[in-house]
Amino acid sequence: MRILMAGTFSFPEGGDGASRALHMQAKGLAQAGHEVLVAVCCGTLEGRKSDLDGFKVKSFVSSSKDRKGMVAPFFWIYGQLGMLLYLLYVTLARRFDTIIYYGAAPVFAIAAVAGKFLKRHTCVVEGDLMAVRWQKLLFNSEEILARNVSLIIVGGSSVLEQHFTKIAPNTKCLRLWPPTDTDYFGSGSSIRARKKLNLSDAPLIVYAGAISKLEGVDVLIESMKYVIEKCPEAKLIIAGPIVEHDAIIGKPLDYKGLVEELGLAGVVFFTGKLLMPEVADLLAAANVLVNPKVEHPANWVAAPIKIGEYLASGSPIVTTSVCELEVWLSDRRDVLFCKAGDSVELAKGICDILTDTVLSDQLSRQGVIASRRVCDFRVWGIKVIEAIEMDKGGQMRTLPKKMPLGRNW
Repeated sequence: MRILMAGTFSFPEGGDGASRALHMQAKGLAQAGHEVLVAVCCGTLEGRKSDLDGFKVKSFVSSSKDRKGMVAPFFWIYGQLGMLLYLLYVTLARRFDTIIYYGAAPVFAIAAVAGKFLKRHTCVVEGDLMAVRWQKLLFNSEEILARNVSLIIVGGSSVLEQHFTKIAPNTKCLRLWPPTDTDYFGSGSSIRARKKLNLSDAPLIVYAGAISKLEGVDVLIESMKYVIEKCPEAKLIIAGPIVEHDAIIGKPLDYKGLVEELGLAGVVFFTGKLLMPEVADLLAAANVLVNPKVEHPANWVAAPIKIGEYLASGSPIVTTSVCELEVWLSDRRDVLFCKAGDSVELAKGICDILTDTVLSDQLSRQGVIASRRVCDFRVWGIKVIEAIEMDKGGQMRTLPKKMPLGRNW
């Protein structure tokens, strides 16, 4: 099958979680034995046509430091226009068996309308809700897109699934966990991370991700007051950037000030944003990984990508069940669940793992199994292909290979 995946952000670097997710989705489809082309407005690889992880990448604008400031809007418009014209062309020419749009960009809505009129098979991958203000500004492209594609692939909670069922009741919907490269995050080096941190023997509690009250990082820091009472040698490592606009309080909390205020200097350490190889090493070095997300409407929709990466590392996890994690994972088998926003209960969960080797080993072993069952990019690719084939009547009508993907793309 020839598949086009389209995104309007920078790729493969940039776009944060969206870029990582699109990368894994394309890799999963390619691993399933299909020809995949990722078309993006802005590419960060050398040249506008490249090969990456078994699939091809096409961009309309190459990322460059020179394309900032006053000229940036021109290149943004050029990239968007190039994407729209290309999508209309390949839709009309029937170059692909299916087109998968990532997100609800206006150019995708226009292309999807054309695709439905021409009876082409199209899908959209959605991992979050579009803000109301953007819906109004962008002529509600999300609803137009959802009503004109053949299949919606949801990477989040039932709230997101119900949203699309409501705005596009006649479009089929498939709910999957966002894909993760379980091989990559399962290959980190604990020794390398501990050597870099100069903490060879201390029990390490690790959080990796955006730093904000929405993520519950302040609750995690507060929990360390109780953890060190029972496990005085424990250290907390927080890796990631501080979010400039916190969804709960608007501005960033002074996390380092909070550490000082609680008397946790020498216990809590901030590494800043790490490269992916460093993240994999840090996850492998952890005695406990923590996902302390709090209950808040902004956390009810998008599935936390970090959970798949945590599970794949083989380190035991304490997590809240925010975003319906209990649907995918079992308490005290795959992860240890704790109450959101409760620093005392979070500390108890951390200490349970640090002091109970049987529980720790169980969570480590079953977590890896769960990552391959639920989060692996290959599983995502297989399930999406199955859904596309079922949507097309169980028999995939592959186009005659007049034009292999390797040429004229």
